[in-house]
Amino acid sequence: MYMINPLIDVAFKKIFGVEANSDILISLLNSIVSEEDQISEIEILNPYNERNFKKDKLSILDVKARNKHTGTYFLVEMQLADELDYHKRGLYGWARVYSNQIGARGRYRDLKRTIAIHILNFTAIDYEKEKGW
Repeated sequence: MYMINPLIDVAFKKIFGVEANSDILISLLNSIVSEEDQISEIEILNPYNERNFKKDKLSILDVKARNKHTGTYFLVEMQLADELDYHKRGLYGWARVYSNQIGARGRYRDLKRTIAIHILNFTAIDYEKEKGW
C-alpha cells in the first residue's frame, strides 16, 4: 500500500481545505492559536484571492477559512521548499485577504483579524543573523 505524503500540496489541501474535513482543520488551528482565537465552527473559503485588476498577480492559498462566530480569517500554507522570496509571497497572500475585506467605501473598523499560519519544512529566519535588530 502506498501512502501519500500529507505535506504535499494536493494532499494537504484535501485534508485541511475541504468542508467535509472542517473538524480536522479546527483541531489544527486550535492547537496553534491562542485561547482567545479558539474555533468551534469554521467556514472553508475559496483559496483563490481574486484579482482586483487584470494585471494583478494571482494569489492562491492552500487553505482559507473564516471563524463563523468572530469573522476572523485563517490562512494556512504548507511549504516544503525554500523558494526565493517566500516570505514576500506569504505576506502578499495575507495582505490580499485582509485588504479585500472592505470595498472602496468600506470602514477600516470593519476589517477582521486575519491570521496566517505557515508550516515550513525549512528555517525561514536566521536567528543568529537577526540578533542585530
